[in-house]
Amino acid sequence: MRIGEQVSKALRHLGVQFEEEQPACKAVYTIDIVVRLNTDDDDDDDDNEDEVMRAEQGASAPKRLAIECDGPTHFVGKEGREPDQRTLRKRELLQRDGWEVLSVPYWEWPRGVQAQRSYMRRHLEAAGVSVPQP
Repeated sequence: MRIGEQVSKALRHLGVQFEEEQPACKAVYTIDIVVRLNTDDDDDDDDNEDEVMRAEQGASAPKRLAIECDGPTHFVGKEGREPDQRTLRKRELLQRDGWEVLSVPYWEWPRGVQAQRSYMRRHLEAAGVSVPQP
């Protein structure tokens, strides 16, 4: 099972609302998993012109979390742990577009189901996502 499928499974178990494979940055990129931090504007899509205008004016746009499940092909370097240029550029553009980006690199992803759930809970809570308690 791919990392993205395992992350989705952990999120489902934690009761987190999310969508998979969502277009972003005027459909130039696809986000692996989208979690909204503020669900007041759930009906707005990621390219909503009002959100962009508010962000440019310094107003807070609805917070959104992009989870990127980054396998070995996203990395370079001696140990294969430095993000490649394409991955860095995607993160930069997503952040500029108002996304908080959570990368789940292949070497950090735990093997056991309980460890995967704990990993996601820790990282989601650090990003400001309220995760229901079991």
